[in-house]
Amino acid sequence: MDTTDPYRIGGPGKLPPWPITTGPSIGDNANLPPAADDLVLELLKTSGIIWENIYMCTRITEGQRASAADNTLYIRAPLEDHNKAVSLLEALLECLPGKGYAGKVEIVDPRAISGYKTFPPTLFQEQQEGWEDTLTLVTAALAKAGVDWQTVYAANRGYWEEVSRPAVVVKASCADVQDHPEITRLRAELGERGFLLEILGASGLWGVLGPSRSDVLD
Repeated sequence: MDTTDPYRIGGPGKLPPWPITTGPSIGDNANLPPAADDLVLELLKTSGIIWENIYMCTRITEGQRASAADNTLYIRAPLEDHNKAVSLLEALLECLPGKGYAGKVEIVDPRAISGYKTFPPTLFQEQQEGWEDTLTLVTAALAKAGVDWQTVYAANRGYWEEVSRPAVVVKASCADVQDHPEITRLRAELGERGFLLEILGASGLWGVLGPSRSDVLD
């Protein structure tokens, strides 16, 4: 179960990282069984959470290929009370398999449905002073993972500016490397330095503050 993001929670297991592509659900389990549908509405009512929308879809990180394993019960609802939302998620994940649904569940705050946006970087002094070392760490990990990157830059990333956090943003020809061991290790190391890591593919955003590849290495 993934509940670390105050505006986006889900399970079982980890949610796919941003940027996200949403598509139609796939295969024999593309729709909720009627009994599961009734249970979802009952649990939502009991939780007291006022939901805006519920539907089945696939949710994958940009650049990946969707399969039936990505089928997701997607609930759009304000997550102002995080503990209440987590309790709802726990109940759904515990009860839905007994009603014939064993897929994923994701609950997203309406303010977060468009994913992370980019804002000017607000780095701590240690992050500023250690930026060259951070760049070296990032480019070495990208090389080990075989990532054909184009741009690496610092920016604040978040659903809106007040909740944004410093991030290392990588623009690459292909973003389908999120689960590579080197990228997982890099994500953890950057987290210790107070940075998020985002790897964006060809259709992702270009950072207005992003240097060219040669600028990064010079």
